[in-house]
Amino acid sequence: MKYILNVCSILANLFNCLFTVLFSGLKFKRLVYTISHGKRRKLDLYLPDNNGQPSPLIIFFHGGGWMSGGRKIIEPGVLRQVKRGYAVASVSYSFSPWKKWPTQAHEMKAAVRWLRANAGEYNLDSEFFLVWGVSAGAHLVNVLGCSNGSENLEGNLEPKDVSSEVQGVISWYGFSDFSQMGKNGFIAFLTNIATSLLVGERIKKNTKKTQNANPINYINQKTPPFFIMHGGKDTVVNIHQSELLHAALQKQGIQSTYTRIPNYFHADVRFNQDVHIKKIETFMDNIAFAENKKMPSIH
Repeated sequence: MKYILNVCSILANLFNCLFTVLFSGLKFKRLVYTISHGKRRKLDLYLPDNNGQPSPLIIFFHGGGWMSGGRKIIEPGVLRQVKRGYAVASVSYSFSPWKKWPTQAHEMKAAVRWLRANAGEYNLDSEFFLVWGVSAGAHLVNVLGCSNGSENLEGNLEPKDVSSEVQGVISWYGFSDFSQMGKNGFIAFLTNIATSLLVGERIKKNTKKTQNANPINYINQKTPPFFIMHGGKDTVVNIHQSELLHAALQKQGIQSTYTRIPNYFHADVRFNQDVHIKKIETFMDNIAFAENKKMPSIH
């Protein structure tokens, strides 16, 4: 029964996200951020009315097992930040198994670099970029945040010579160590297939390719603060993945806030409830407006 409930939860959240985007009334700019393997990679940029003040930016990465989904599937809790003065960029990336890791890492870092390089044109505050991801997208932001300051996953995509560092990470029910999934009650057969397709071989081999995709292997002193959430009834990504990440961050002295919600499923729509989103908003505001900066007045 719990497996069926997780599937139903995913479908319900999909419709909830699409409904929110379609009826939000928010306008966006569709922009190309790089050319990867001959394909134009795009993002949708939602801009607030900040009366001329630069906007802190949330860069959102959707879920879908690295092989489905799209930038129109934005969590309601993310999109509502536009009315609070944040810009939001929802990013598309290459799907597996057609493009294997680390293609996705190279693209997400290129997206951050492009947004920073064009911050002036779109009135973005380039000093305050936060990333928010769910499921497979959470794996991407986990890697992005943990590898801050590392050259290993930068790749060669344009634009170059711009920082890909981010100042904060919001991670919902994501992956942290593929090599430990089977050892901790990980029972989602399809997810094992999805992760294997991403890295290009069976993750149970625990090879260099698998380790190269594990966020916890990149934690360093430039890794920014994390806000992690995970549901206790998640049968798609076992909650132990977030526990591993939280523990690894704390061990390195990195600020990490971890919320375990016992009765939530994978992609549970209840993650977007005010009680959770307000805590995340406090986390983000403490980063984006840390230096006694006031939040912009929205009209």
